[in-house]
Amino acid sequence: MKYESIGRLLRRSRRRRGLSQFEVAEAMGCSRAQVDNIEVARQRAPMYRIDAFARAVGLKMIVQIVPAREKNVRIRTTQDMANLLESVSDLDETDLEMVHQLVDLLGVLPLQIRETLRGVITLWADRYSDHRVENSETA
Repeated sequence: MKYESIGRLLRRSRRRRGLSQFEVAEAMGCSRAQVDNIEVARQRAPMYRIDAFARAVGLKMIVQIVPAREKNVRIRTTQDMANLLESVSDLDETDLEMVHQLVDLLGVLPLQIRETLRGVITLWADRYSDHRVENSETA
């Protein structure tokens, strides 16, 4: 188990939800120091603590045990693709379903509609990429 990766994911999720370490600790029934220790992988947290942390920040922990003879599969990718995969994994179920539907549709959409979507996405990316949504209006 890679505790550093788990800790980074949990910290990122906690921050995205706007929760303090104290709030997560209260939800988990532990101290703030324990939450910090999990986030920075200072010690190996038991699985029930990691599961409680995950639930407190809106994640679901899934454990998979496989036979040792099975080979691990590693895929090399670009940093852009890794960032995209990380961003997609942080979406809620409704948004993730929308992304899946869009991906399924892209192959069958006429070129003109794909070009229109490209333009809309470019406009939104320019407008919202710096997370300055307070004074923005929708397109």
